[in-house]
Amino acid sequence: MLRDKLFWIVVCAEALVCFAIWRSLPHAKVRMSDLLGWGTAAFLSALVLAMFSQTPKWVIAIATIAAPLAANVVNIVYDLAKDPASHNLLPFELFMTTVVAACGALVGAVIGTGLHRKAIRDASSRHKN
Repeated sequence: MLRDKLFWIVVCAEALVCFAIWRSLPHAKVRMSDLLGWGTAAFLSALVLAMFSQTPKWVIAIATIAAPLAANVVNIVYDLAKDPASHNLLPFELFMTTVVAACGALVGAVIGTGLHRKAIRDASSRHKN
């Protein structure tokens, strides 16, 4: 897993995208488009990794859920350094980020695993003919 460059590239890219979404929020108000952005980032990351990475699927699921959560924690630390009262609903923010990322990541991992298995079946059936 540590040698799987694709895994680290995708997970870091997902974290950066989610951090950019957090930093772009006006007055720390979450909109539906922000939730869709986090969910889509987790979905695409899990989909790509499930299809093309050799990393175990449970590690993919955990990492693609943890990346947006880590981005949110970095955002919170940054904001708290400027204004200690800025995140008075901290546990709810973390919970919301985890739920949205989990939904996207798990759907992406399931679809990616199915597509990966189908590609393997198709390849093996071509070799038999």
